Amino acid sequence: ALPCRQVRGVEFTSGSSLREQLEMAAGTGLFVSVHTSNLANAPWLPPGAAVVEILQRNWAWEGSGGLVWGL
Repeated sequence: ALPCRQVRGVEFTSGSSLREQLEMAAGTGLFVSVHTSNLANAPWLPPGAAVVEILQRNWAWEGSGGLVWGL
C-alpha cells in the first residue's frame, strides 16, 4: 500500500496569485484536473509526480483525425 500523506482539494481562480499556484504545484504528488488551462501548472510538479487529466464525455481534439477521444 502507498502511504497517503494528505489529500487536498484546491480551486485556482483569477484571483489566485502565480506564487500561490507555483507553491501548491511544487508540493503536489498527484495532480487531478479537468481539461483546462489549470494544467499549465503541471511543469512545476516535483519529480515523480503524476497528472490525471479528466476529459468530458465525447470530447475530441480538432485536427486529431479522431485519434484522441475522451472516455
